[in-house]
Amino acid sequence: MENKTEEPNQVPVETKEDTKENNLKKPNIDLKKWLYSFAVKDDDGNSHEFFILKPNRSIKQRGEIEYAKQLAFFVRNGLLPKAAWSTILDNLGGTISEPDAKKYETNRALFIEKSIELNKLQQKTEQTEDDKLKISELQAEINIAQMQIQAFELEQVYIFENTAEAKARNATIQWWMTELAYKNEKEPFFSGETFDEKMDWYDNLNDSVKEDAIKLKAGQRFSYLITMWFLNRINSWEDFAAIDSDSSEK
Repeated sequence: MENKTEEPNQVPVETKEDTKENNLKKPNIDLKKWLYSFAVKDDDGNSHEFFILKPNRSIKQRGEIEYAKQLAFFVRNGLLPKAAWSTILDNLGGTISEPDAKKYETNRALFIEKSIELNKLQQKTEQTEDDKLKISELQAEINIAQMQIQAFELEQVYIFENTAEAKARNATIQWWMTELAYKNEKEPFFSGETFDEKMDWYDNLNDSVKEDAIKLKAGQRFSYLITMWFLNRINSWEDFAAIDSDSSEK
């Protein structure tokens, strides 16, 4: 009888994608109290965890009042609301010239057309050399169209960034940061009693100081994640984890 040598059990190697998938499935926080938590590593490789508080009804009400207060402040100081800007621009013929509008629509149509064509080629089981060359050409065309689309859209967004609503929105997001950011499960991230004191504390952090550098890195993550939450782009733990580009540090 032929002896068969049993192969040892192979332990699967966990890839970066596996780790990300596991992170999405394993929240390690009390979701009744916290929206999300993330870790920041210092220069020595030590991990420091930070938390985003889940706002209760009282905090939400204060947030609504803060936005209204900021909006009134900017209007009182001479910034026009969006409705007023829209009326002025409409009377001037709008913000988009006919040639620009046609160019924008052409680029959008090109982007969609080339993306569909690219997807079909990438789905082919076996790709010829001509296919690979065509894929490279399509990717280049898509990138150019995408850049032109983004440049156009950013220009339109910029027009309305000086409205009272936009300024009030940005100021309110900073307020929300000071309310929701925590350096641990008991202590707020920002130091100070008033909003201005908290922002002054953050502005005075020095990235050449080791402890301050960690706080500045955490502050950038807080800013991005809380902005996305405020704009209603994310709400659940899974949403936060999915868009947190530095979640691999957790």
